[in-house]
Amino acid sequence: MFKFSKKMVLAGLGLQARINEIVEDWVKEGERNQRKEAKWVKDLMARLEKDTASFDQKANDLYKKALSLINLPSREEMNRLSKKVDDLISRFEQAQRAK
Repeated sequence: MFKFSKKMVLAGLGLQARINEIVEDWVKEGERNQRKEAKWVKDLMARLEKDTASFDQKANDLYKKALSLINLPSREEMNRLSKKVDDLISRFEQAQRAK
């Protein structure tokens, strides 16, 4: 009976060791999968950022083209004109004071 009990204990210990190995393998596999998924998400985000930048540039180009077709001034042109108007007003006010 003692030999049988001893064999059962040893079998139980062997089973426990095997279960520990299996669990460790699962943990390692999970870590590998997690790294793969993290890399996939990082790659996806980089690709989306690149595509978004490309889309933004195309949309901006289309916007500028549309403005040129309907003959509306661009922001740069408006800023340039605004500066000229400010300069003219300043000159006019100086001329008025000089009289």
